[in-house]
Amino acid sequence: KMLLTSQRMPQPVWRATSARNSHSGIGEGPLHLLVEWRIGVDHDRRADEGGDGARLHLERMDEARWRFARALCSGTCLREALAERVRKAPQLFARAAVVLDLGHLPQDIDRDAAAALLDAVRAAGMLPVALAYGTRHIEALAAALGLPLIAKFRAAYEPAAERVPASAS
Repeated sequence: KMLLTSQRMPQPVWRATSARNSHSGIGEGPLHLLVEWRIGVDHDRRADEGGDGARLHLERMDEARWRFARALCSGTCLREALAERVRKAPQLFARAAVVLDLGHLPQDIDRDAAAALLDAVRAAGMLPVALAYGTRHIEALAAALGLPLIAKFRAAYEPAAERVPASAS
């Protein structure tokens, strides 16, 4: 992953995306991008739509989100980055309820790491209230941490064989 910022879209990227985004305002600056090289299956697209293989994913970010990501990529610890967000917008973040979505992590997070993440959220002045449903591991993690599990609200994270029936969650 890489973070880019520019007053205008870099020309090679603009040429590659302008036909598809001519009416979206993507060429208007300043432009903050998260650029990610993704290899593997894109579950949002069928194979005949280019869902397999490698692709360059560009995501436009608002300035606040980009600065937060830049701070983390530059070595600022999560606790400090979160605290800075709360300081800059206390009406939005101070004592805000936070549901942690750990379903997109590349590997399962252990209880100690999850507890440290919860501590960082609390130290910043926010209130972790639940984990978002993801896998059986996250379900067990929520129970171990004494947090409720919020029902599935996104695309499935698990293969069909591993899904927990709706009545069990």
